[in-house]
Amino acid sequence: MDDQLKQIHDTSMTILEEVGIRLFHPDVLALVDRHGIRVVDDRAYFKRNEVMAWVSRAPHQFTVFARNPAHDAVIGGDAVQYAAGYGCPQIVSPDGNFRNARFTDYCRFLKLVQQHPRFSINGGILVQPEDLPSNHTHAAMIYAALCHSDKALLGIPGTAAEVEQIMELAGIVFGGAEALCAKPRILTLVNTLSPMQIDANALDTMTVCTRHGQPVIISPGPMAGATGPITPAGNIALGNAEALAAIAISQMLRQGTPVVYGLQATVTDMRTGSA
Repeated sequence: MDDQLKQIHDTSMTILEEVGIRLFHPDVLALVDRHGIRVVDDRAYFKRNEVMAWVSRAPHQFTVFARNPAHDAVIGGDAVQYAAGYGCPQIVSPDGNFRNARFTDYCRFLKLVQQHPRFSINGGILVQPEDLPSNHTHAAMIYAALCHSDKALLGIPGTAAEVEQIMELAGIVFGGAEALCAKPRILTLVNTLSPMQIDANALDTMTVCTRHGQPVIISPGPMAGATGPITPAGNIALGNAEALAAIAISQMLRQGTPVVYGLQATVTDMRTGSA
């Protein structure tokens, strides 16, 4: 590790030891406390050796098994996998006009990703359909992904009930709950809440996914000048601290859970407040 990277890493360790991370989930707070992590109110303080010991228990490489084995996606090592965009609320029409995304758009993008040879992972929030009731969105999108694609599957985070529903759908397709738990099938993106917080939905998602043996992507998104330090190094150090804490928690929930380190350290536009 070169000097600059070591300085960022050491700063992340200091943040975790001295600032800690807020966990908005009593069961997860109790879990980390049982594993010897210092907990004060809703904040957990990880020592350097503690967080890195737990992080080391995550596998270095794993495979997300698709319904069609030709599309199995190896994650880690020298493997490179592509997934489509995520979370778009609007569609740009050929004439340049914007409109809110609909469920038909979501299904159309699923079919495009299925046909494109470079994409190995399909699903997730390709677009956010405005014409579906919010309480049905998760199940409808995953059902559509299972109907229109046989590639490795990207899941959708949410409440415990919503993610359990997704796991039930996957279990139907992949041979039941035990068969689903035996192999990674759904890769779910989990965002932390910068600065140094993880909300209840994110922790619910991690809890349900790990219970079913399914991998997660831990992806903080600190915005320099707003939810993170103004300097690039400081912003990355903050995001790195959040990611490492969340990965450690994933291993406490289920040791050996496949996990992807993600980090979207962006910059705030001071005129608009957007990334």
